[in-house]
Order: sequence, then structure tokens, then C-alpha cells
Amino acid sequence: MHGSTSYGLECKASWCDLLLSGEKTVESRLYPLPEACVGQRIWLLASGGADGVASLGETVLEGCTDAQVVGWVEFVSMKVYRSQAEWQQDASRHCVASDSPYAWKPGVTAEIFGWEVVSREALPAARPLPAMKRMKRSLYYMDSWC
Repeated sequence: MHGSTSYGLECKASWCDLLLSGEKTVESRLYPLPEACVGQRIWLLASGGADGVASLGETVLEGCTDAQVVGWVEFVSMKVYRSQAEWQQDASRHCVASDSPYAWKPGVTAEIFGWEVVSREALPAARPLPAMKRMKRSLYYMDSWC
């Protein structure tokens, strides 16, 4: 992809709300933030369905109704949590409850990556999805869109 590439991040709608309100200042994932995404606007793709289950496939057609673009965030850096204690100590920033499917699982979780939010903006109204292709897990390349 080239310089005009836009990126999208699929999140459940409730997590998008927390990110866009500023209450959630660290987005937690089981994989590192790709270098290409640091310092870029990452469009939030608010999806529904069960926690821990992706709503979008490898390729997404323009106008797909499984999610909506609700705003953007910019990640400035990444933190790696390597212990449950370290993870729990930062709970006010990542907002993940201990009983959430996204929580640290003793004996299973080795590390969680925290993507630190530096700026954010909600759109005045949700917008339909553009055509997209999966970059990595819940990250997508979006057809030139902003």
C-alpha cells in the first residue's frame, strides 16, 4: 500500500464509544501495532455481535452493513503488558474488566499489547464502510477514504 492508504480497526461498538469519549486511552490487542499505523488516523469500525468474535471477513465490500465508521483514533506508541499485575495496574486506561473475554487469562496469556491513544475524534454521524481488505487480524486497508 502507499502513502494515501487509510487504515481501519474493527472494534465492538461499546469499545469504540469508550475510545472516542477519551475514557479508554489504551486499546488492548494480542498483537503489536504495525509500524505503518503509528501516528496515523485509524478509522474505528464499530461492529456488533459477540465479544471476541470478528464481524468482518478478509475482504469487505463497500456498503457492507456489518459495521460502520464512527470516528478515528491516532496511536502514538505501544506498551507491552507481560504480567497480570502490570495489566491490572493499568485497568483504568484499557477499561477491560477482569471477567471480560479480553482480560488477562492466567496460565494462558503471555503478553498483551497496549496501543496508546494520543488523539481521537468522533464523526457527527456514522458512515457506511468503504471497500476494505484485511491487513492483520482486526486491522484493514481501506480504499482511499477519509
